[in-house]
Amino acid sequence: MVSLLSLLVFLVPSNLFLVLHHQIGYAAGMRIDYLIPKLYLSDLVAGAFATLTLAQYRPRVSKWLIYIGISWFILLLRQVATLTPASSLWFFAELSLAGVVIWSLVQLPKRIREHTGVTWSLASMLGLQSLVAIGQFALQKSLFGYWFLGETNLLHFAGIASQTIGGQEFILPSGTTPHPNVLAGVLLIGSVVLWQRRKDIPRWLLLSTLAVSLFGIGVTFSLSAWLAGMFALGFYGVKSQLDTTHKRIVLAGVWSLIVLIPLVMSQFSVVSANPSLTRRSTLNQVAITTFAAQPLWGTGLNTFTRGLALTNTHRILERFVQPAHHVPLLLLAETGLFGVLAGVGILIWLRKNSSNLDAILLASCVLVPLISLDHYLYTLESGRLAVVVLLLMVLAEE
Repeated sequence: MVSLLSLLVFLVPSNLFLVLHHQIGYAAGMRIDYLIPKLYLSDLVAGAFATLTLAQYRPRVSKWLIYIGISWFILLLRQVATLTPASSLWFFAELSLAGVVIWSLVQLPKRIREHTGVTWSLASMLGLQSLVAIGQFALQKSLFGYWFLGETNLLHFAGIASQTIGGQEFILPSGTTPHPNVLAGVLLIGSVVLWQRRKDIPRWLLLSTLAVSLFGIGVTFSLSAWLAGMFALGFYGVKSQLDTTHKRIVLAGVWSLIVLIPLVMSQFSVVSANPSLTRRSTLNQVAITTFAAQPLWGTGLNTFTRGLALTNTHRILERFVQPAHHVPLLLLAETGLFGVLAGVGILIWLRKNSSNLDAILLASCVLVPLISLDHYLYTLESGRLAVVVLLLMVLAEE
């Protein structure tokens, strides 16, 4: 069990997959990568881990298990009724797998979740991904190719992220993830969890891994990861001065940013010419409009990009057909109020399975900026598995 969990952690950033059906990914004559069903190498490991865990540690039937089961079944029926059931059902299966892995983590005894082998695997993943990213940035090209854990071809310029530095344009590294933002999020989450488990590895390895990870995050130029990192450092700086009541107030304040961030972005987008800001704000507006049209059930999982391709009237989004870069708004658009209530119920269940308020607050400081400014923790396999790694910290005992 430890070996499978360790391997799963190591494969979090892997983008190695098998495409199951190319044609499903087309809408309005455009190929939309988010719609294409893919089977990831990490899916196979996650499935094996969940199967063995649940076979060995069978969960007891409780009101929360019944609640989650009923919600899951209703959401399944909703996907059958979408305009593109194949795409929605595959995405539903991917979300279900992530959910079962999370459920499996809760069932595991502490000695397995906190095994030193898992920590060493985490450190190895961070070190490897950071070194690959630094090499990509320095050489401005891919290092090993796709068969190395799914490394992106950085010389295929369509859709490749770049940054202008000193008047020169640089390709941004993505490690073996599909995008620099995803790499930055994975490195940040992994670094926070590694610091929490710092007693499991030698000090020299801890410091060197964190240093190279910090450098790796830096060269991605991911503003969302930088912001989440500052939130995490801010919490580390003040947590010793906060009692339990104050920590709960701070926790509520952090989660209120889910509403405040899109509001602030919408105001700044009126006077800003920054395309990253205006596109995100416009996508948020599309999500709100979509939710208003179908508030109860939403349009169905993984339907946002298809709907945008077919009905888009925003010129700024003509070549930017992507999910809303705000996970709660994207969930509202695709699952409606029912999906959000189901998600809140799962969060309450997770809270009941962890008594570590500090870990919950720290995880929230990392999570909230990432889900308020991007979508990959929900839409991409690497992102969903990164959330699993974050839960390794949340579920730890004090």
